Amino acid sequence: MWNPSTFNHVVGYYDKVNGDVLFISKDECLAFSEPLKSFSSFYSYNNTPYFMVIKDKGIWVNKSRSLGGGTSPYYMLWEHNEGEYNRFFDKSEDFHVTIIANPEPSRDKIFDVLEFRSDSFDDTNAY
Repeated sequence: MWNPSTFNHVVGYYDKVNGDVLFISKDECLAFSEPLKSFSSFYSYNNTPYFMVIKDKGIWVNKSRSLGGGTSPYYMLWEHNEGEYNRFFDKSEDFHVTIIANPEPSRDKIFDVLEFRSDSFDDTNAY
């Protein structure tokens, strides 16, 4: 039996706004994109027990700190894809990109679509 306190199983949710099926466990969240018809990404939604869509807005329910220093957790609501970039449930997360290509370097590879744009910056510089 699934228990949101211990999160000992995998749960699945559908994000109808983005067309993603999210598979969430204690340690990771894997997204399957229906528009792309493939697995598209890992996200930092691991250990998050509930997701719903209300009027085209995704809402996460995630455990937060305990009230009054007690041991019982309370849960907060978070809007999906809103807020500061790369910050999940009020916590900054690292990011990385893995490109998986043909492991046989002597063979030709054809990429139908490959686009990558990125900015890197800190508080004082843009690169």
